[in-house]
Amino acid sequence: MTADRDKLDRRFGWLRRRGEFVALRKGQRVALRDMVLLCGRSPSTAAKDGLPRFGITVTRQIANAVGRNRIRRRLRNVIASAAQKARTGHDHVVLARSGALSARFDELVEQLAAGLDRTALSGKRREPGVGTNPGRPRN
Repeated sequence: MTADRDKLDRRFGWLRRRGEFVALRKGQRVALRDMVLLCGRSPSTAAKDGLPRFGITVTRQIANAVGRNRIRRRLRNVIASAAQKARTGHDHVVLARSGALSARFDELVEQLAAGLDRTALSGKRREPGVGTNPGRPRN
């Protein structure tokens, strides 16, 4: 089992410190049905190998301790299944919603993969306000 886990961890890394989670609050946010995905560029010191990194957050409002731990286990496996779609050199945080406990596993994988695709697409767009119609001038 540890060999399998080591093999998975080579495709992506894990966020470990609170500061890494807090830094992503200002990053890109994608709301999905059973989770919210936060994405942002990794700091240069953490992105030496260019692997994407993930973190999981499950608040106490979602479930009791047993339910939160079950959601974390499920989301770890979901991330392992969808990690190939993640942007390299970026950090991602998955914020669980209450539906993550009862949703089917394949639905969670599809949601995360769609969210990762959306972050990849929006990262290639122009910056807001550049080349767009400014609208009605303000007085």
